Amino acid sequence: GTIVHALLQDDGDGGQAPVDSVPVRFNRRRFPWPRPAIVAAADEAELLSFGFSWVDSDVPEAGGNGGLDWLLIGERKQVGPASRVYHEQPSKVTALSEVGGKSVRNVVLLAETHDAAAPSMVGMSTLLAVTRQLIQMKPPPRLLCLCRGTQHPRPLELAEPMAAASAGGVWGFLRSVALEQPAADWLIRDVRSEPSATEVARMLRAAAAFGEDGGVPRELAQSSSGTWHAPRLVRTGAIPSSADSVSGAGVNIITGGLGGLGLRAAKALAGDPSSHLVLSSRSGRITRAGQGLGAQLRSLEASKSNLRIRACDVAAPEDAVALLRESHSLRRPRLATRVIHAAGVLADGLVRKLTPSDGAVFAAKAHGAAAIHSASTTLNFSAFVAFSSVASAYGNIGQANYAGANSYLDVLVTLRRACGLRGCSLQLPPVGGAGMGEALASKFSGMAEIWTLPLERYAAWLAQSLSLCPSAVATALSSDALAQFPVSARALLVDDALGRGAASAMPPPSGPARAADLSTEQIQSTLLREVTALTSIDALTVDTPLMEAGVDSMAALELRNRVEEVIGIRMRNEDLLADAEELTVAMLTSAIERHASAAPGDGKKEGGQGEGAANIDFLATSVVFGTAAPVPTKLSLPILFVFSSPRSGSSLLQLCLQANPMLYAGQELYLLMFDTMAERAAMPEMRYVDEGLVKTVMELLSVSAAEARARIKRFGPDCPTWRVYQALQRMCGSRILVDKTPANASHVNFMHRAHETFAAASYIHLIRHPYACISSGLQMFRDFLDISHTTWGMVEQSWVDTNRACDDFMAAYREAAGTTSSMRLRYEDFLRDPATCTRAICEDLLGIRWEEGMANPYETSAVKSFEAAESKSTTDQKLLKRKTIEPRQAEKWREVQLPQPLLDTTKELAATHGYELLPDVQPELTWLAQPTGEANGGPVVCIHDFTGLLWGFRSLSPILSPNGCLGIRGSTRLLDGCETIQQLAVAYVQLLPKGLWKGGAPVRLVGYSLGCRVAYWMACHLEAEGRPVELVLLDGPVRGDAGYPGRMGGFASQVADDIRAKMNLPPREEGAAKATDSGSEPSAAAKMQFSVMKRSGSFRMLFSLLEDAGEDAAAAAVRLIELPDVGEGSLREFEGPVLFAHTEQIRENGTADVVLQRVAHATVHKVPGDHFSFITKHAAQVAELLAGWPASQVPEIPPTPAFEPSPTPVRGGAGSRP
Repeated sequence: GTIVHALLQDDGDGGQAPVDSVPVRFNRRRFPWPRPAIVAAADEAELLSFGFSWVDSDVPEAGGNGGLDWLLIGERKQVGPASRVYHEQPSKVTALSEVGGKSVRNVVLLAETHDAAAPSMVGMSTLLAVTRQLIQMKPPPRLLCLCRGTQHPRPLELAEPMAAASAGGVWGFLRSVALEQPAADWLIRDVRSEPSATEVARMLRAAAAFGEDGGVPRELAQSSSGTWHAPRLVRTGAIPSSADSVSGAGVNIITGGLGGLGLRAAKALAGDPSSHLVLSSRSGRITRAGQGLGAQLRSLEASKSNLRIRACDVAAPEDAVALLRESHSLRRPRLATRVIHAAGVLADGLVRKLTPSDGAVFAAKAHGAAAIHSASTTLNFSAFVAFSSVASAYGNIGQANYAGANSYLDVLVTLRRACGLRGCSLQLPPVGGAGMGEALASKFSGMAEIWTLPLERYAAWLAQSLSLCPSAVATALSSDALAQFPVSARALLVDDALGRGAASAMPPPSGPARAADLSTEQIQSTLLREVTALTSIDALTVDTPLMEAGVDSMAALELRNRVEEVIGIRMRNEDLLADAEELTVAMLTSAIERHASAAPGDGKKEGGQGEGAANIDFLATSVVFGTAAPVPTKLSLPILFVFSSPRSGSSLLQLCLQANPMLYAGQELYLLMFDTMAERAAMPEMRYVDEGLVKTVMELLSVSAAEARARIKRFGPDCPTWRVYQALQRMCGSRILVDKTPANASHVNFMHRAHETFAAASYIHLIRHPYACISSGLQMFRDFLDISHTTWGMVEQSWVDTNRACDDFMAAYREAAGTTSSMRLRYEDFLRDPATCTRAICEDLLGIRWEEGMANPYETSAVKSFEAAESKSTTDQKLLKRKTIEPRQAEKWREVQLPQPLLDTTKELAATHGYELLPDVQPELTWLAQPTGEANGGPVVCIHDFTGLLWGFRSLSPILSPNGCLGIRGSTRLLDGCETIQQLAVAYVQLLPKGLWKGGAPVRLVGYSLGCRVAYWMACHLEAEGRPVELVLLDGPVRGDAGYPGRMGGFASQVADDIRAKMNLPPREEGAAKATDSGSEPSAAAKMQFSVMKRSGSFRMLFSLLEDAGEDAAAAAVRLIELPDVGEGSLREFEGPVLFAHTEQIRENGTADVVLQRVAHATVHKVPGDHFSFITKHAAQVAELLAGWPASQVPEIPPTPAFEPSPTPVRGGAGSRP
């Protein structure tokens, strides 16, 4: 598989040199730096890091409507309606030269995916089989490979499911094919939905008519709006020449840890005594000789770090998960868990030599990463760095399999980041001094053309990536090598300067017209055209109310999307819906012009979100990278900084401070994180970046907005931001300037910048309860900022990072300064007593007089500073809607329903600041309703019905108990190993956080339907442990199957089979017993009743719930239905109080009689409604029933019409009936 290039020169007399004397030049992994001089300068050259972004790409349309044939290879029958499409299943790809008697000139391959994130080896095998045949055909047909969701070209769009990563390997594979086979004609398109035959034909015609040189890129990704985007490299910073010390505190798991790269990574993390190093490899020992790896390992063993070596094949998911769980368990509180995936092997060969059995490369790289990803969803890693390769980005001859495995890593990490998970993929070139790169350099040591990354530069890059990773996929380029950058990869560069201005260097979108370039009449004409297209009404004017024209709220959102496409401005929902009844085209035009003028001439959409802009992020500035110019002399005037995470209540505190005439606490400035005003202006991620500064200058100088902007412009682009601070302090006169910009706390370097800039700075660290802060932040991102893909985990991590940075800075500042010019303030304490807190700020921290108006600033003129200067205030949008400070907001956190358990780091940080937290629960245990106040007992525990879901308690749980309500749902994880419901009950008991029931408080269990069986055995187990228990049975049986009518009228097995069929689950094993059905054949009447039940809305609703919940929930439901309830003699009968509430249905079928025989001491009550509806329609009555129990008398539930009330419920003796 090795490619050599021989140069045969004429010796002048027509002869040729003998073949064996021709100098052979190895010409492979030198890519992409070919010249020896570059190698010599590599150690000293500036090394730049680049990320991958996507820019708009206008694909030219090819004319003509002539016939176009192609062969479609994929699991689907066809791509849209097309008569000349030939289809071949992937498993039948044998001979493609002729299909249906026609010569194949175009092949369309649908990249194979599956339901998990692991790589699809079936898809890669199909791609290999197709490619091998195509390159043998002369000329090779055009190949169009269609993927779905493997790329994420628009960062603000909702990401595709992680399963899309399974096709990620096709990108690197095809890039290598292009180098091996220059004549190969291939395209790859990542689409958001399955294209029609017409769209496929358009792609093929454009490629045939224009080709890559004519403006049709080989690689394109489609956004949800249908626009195409091409990949580009964007500079993200410089890589230092040596690795700074990296805090390795915590657990550091390194797969491939006994290779050269893994051991050097371990060395970088080994300096901390609290560091746990877990190094894994397939053999558990060093296998590569000649690189001094044994000595490096002995040095690590002698270090202060705790070292463990494990033999583990990370390609086996069960081994990988076991390794990660074992390693994660070593972590101590407040410490991190990092995973570095350095495992990898080579099995090089040309594409025509590769076979589907060559799977070792994918096993180590791709399957290992998939296993780590799967485990990370529950183990909450603080860092995940995958070692990819430059072969993924550019391809490499003889390494199509290796490039494919690495591009899978890139896609996996990209989608993880889009879904709010941690991850960074480093595209490493060969590394000199370690690993495969050193083996390569040693083998060909006489050939200086093999460029390798110096080992220490690799270590520096890794250290930088562990602490700061601005892009999902990163690659490194030497500044000396840029002039020789390979032609095949030059198209990735943003411009000839290689993106020196970062993402802002991208050209503005070429598709839609920019609003700043359109006149008012043109905007109005465009809007009228789009409204007409939506409503089909022609007689519209600019003053016609859009509601009258038929533009309701849904149509308004569609109009917003169309405006974004044709004008390039994204309006907020409130622009369209705030005054929906009076909204006109004229009003929309004004809104568009206002947004366009907020960022003149920069091509950004409304709010500063340009095409390809990333999330709101200030972590790619010179202050973070440590390249900002130092402040020559500290500023002497006092200043107050309020550091906090977003949504911590800093705006309300700011308003209180503004009520003091000795302070100026205007709107947010966004200055501290930038070195110069040019850097500030170039930041595309900020919304309304100028608004706060403009309003500040307006107020301090009493000028208009236009005059304020003119004064700011006079600072010039090269003006350092500290000079702007200096000017603002002078404008304040005797007042103290206050800066509470939340982004100031997003990185500890920003806070250190404040300390380096100001000699008389004071600091407040404002912190809010994580429940309320994270919930409010999530709502802000999704509703106000229209960033819909933001997850709870993303905002939670921001809360942790920000407040931890504040803690670290405050501790370092106090130790260095030895003063008390700082304070910590909990937002809840401030709400409860604003007067005391603001007095402490004024008198103790700042040494100024306290003003009474600070206790209720809404009665002062301070609110005027928070009104918008031009478009929208940068501060909290709800701030001015309130009329007073509300102390009850301090308990707002108790109303938050957590969608998932908090991170350990969150809990530890919250405890450090004295916050009360509710106990964590397992995945199957969830808070249906949080405690509403000071708990005087434990929460109620609700157990599911046969579906394993908690749908029945949605209406009941919020009103069931002020102590909160926990729900247990079924899962295959808990069902594994359970042969009876009694055994399942043991697993459920182990889920309960026993510490919630203190001081002898009883555990109240509420079972519904089949859940009554589980609840009964749980009660028996808890009672056997000596715990008081109250058992509530809602319309379900208990203790065994014998004596009861068959489950579901004797049709339980048929229901289970229906679920299997609908959810594509494996069928029941042949001959398996139907343990839960009745022993006799159901009667004709029973069959008819079951047929009616299956067609009922309630039954269909339950099936829909299972479909929405997914395959695991459906599989759990099947097992619950078929799980027998036996367990003779293993537990004594439950003796505690029992409330049995039943419907007429189960009394008629005899279930109620059997229940009362087995829990004869139960308090019994009949409830209105049927089995499926009573728990939701009559939830209030059921809650009232439970509230009065176990008192001697239970309140009567009023009957529904045509319902005969039961006698007054009593405590029954043996055999008693209601």
